[in-house]
Amino acid sequence: MIWWLHVASVWFMTGLIWLIQLVHYPLMDRIPPDGFIEFHQSHSFRITWIVAPVMLLELMTSILLIKDCLPQEPLCWHHSHERLHRNSMVKSLQQYELLK
Repeated sequence: MIWWLHVASVWFMTGLIWLIQLVHYPLMDRIPPDGFIEFHQSHSFRITWIVAPVMLLELMTSILLIKDCLPQEPLCWHHSHERLHRNSMVKSLQQYELLK
């Protein structure tokens, strides 16, 4: 479920970005210079209501997906070295028993 929410939000944002790049920004050339500041403020206010919720969804699903991919126990050199040592001891004992 999280994966599909993430994919949907990413594709939504991709489509929105392309729409803005190909349609909206080229039309900005037609705005008179004396009205550009007002236009930009209005654009920023309105686009935020569309973009912000989807960006937050992207962020939350990204964090959850990353969290699911991380190992459950913390990795550190001491623990991995301990496991490696334990495994080599077990192998040595197994070989020793096989030699008897």
